[in-house]
Amino acid sequence: MVTESAAGLVRVVAVDDHPVVIGALKSWASAHGQLEIVAQLTGGAGVLEAVRTHRADVVLLDYDMPGTDTVPLVEELSKAGVSVVMLSGFVGASVVMACLDAGACGYVSKDNDMGVIAGLLTRAAKGEFVTCATVSRELARKA
Repeated sequence: MVTESAAGLVRVVAVDDHPVVIGALKSWASAHGQLEIVAQLTGGAGVLEAVRTHRADVVLLDYDMPGTDTVPLVEELSKAGVSVVMLSGFVGASVVMACLDAGACGYVSKDNDMGVIAGLLTRAAKGEFVTCATVSRELARKA
């Protein structure tokens, strides 16, 4: 459910162990006004607390981070009613399906530009299931 900030922005908790990814997302959000990055973390610890503290609409979660068991984290967040969109360079169908089966509402490849990622986050915050074209092709190929 979209709570949106006072400025009408989708509130995002960004979780990625690569600062350049979060930095690019924050720069894009600042320039385009579609998203508000309300918290940024470099690992899975504290994600649910950050969502609750900052009243986030959606979590953008990197699949592969040291010290983070991603699929159980997605399950925990999903059970708490949190919308989770996965972000990864790994787009193999087995990885994508594990995350979706755990409750993620979307999966996007890191090879997309920030505008595509922001659009998918906005749609996910509204309750839509989202994937980028790369992931959709991979899933179709494996079907």
